[in-house]
Amino acid sequence: TRSHALSGPIELASNSFPYGANFAIDADLQRRFPFDQQLGRRPGRWIVGGEEIESIRALLREGHAGRWVPESVVEHVMTPERQTVAYLRRYFEGHGYVLGLLETQRGEARPALLSELRAMARTELRFRRDRLTGPATTWVPSLIAAAIARGSYSGRRVSAADRSEGHP
Repeated sequence: TRSHALSGPIELASNSFPYGANFAIDADLQRRFPFDQQLGRRPGRWIVGGEEIESIRALLREGHAGRWVPESVVEHVMTPERQTVAYLRRYFEGHGYVLGLLETQRGEARPALLSELRAMARTELRFRRDRLTGPATTWVPSLIAAAIARGSYSGRRVSAADRSEGHP
């Protein structure tokens, strides 16, 4: 369904962009719209990405066009260590971290701390219950939701702390 929603021209106003390594851009444009190094993958707790989304947004803001081609095929080699629950959790916590960071950078209101902590606890408990009682088709989406909630919380909190210390 995500591919269907994005097929055709990419609109800046939609706030829904393709992401990942499977996009192409002219080298001159890439030099003019570099990746944000704050968002790129690096050693640490989470697998952080999202830098391509910000480059795509910048290109679109400047009037360049993009197109999503859902029928294109990209094959990825998935090593065994990338097929674990721990990896999925780190990956989606990183995704959540970027979402939280971007929300704060855009000046969106941060949820109240207590409600945010409750939401994180609910999603984590749902994952743990689903993991014990259901098939992967049930508990993997619960794991993703719990990991994104935790990462988003961290992204919002880290960026707020950075701003209070004078960092952009």
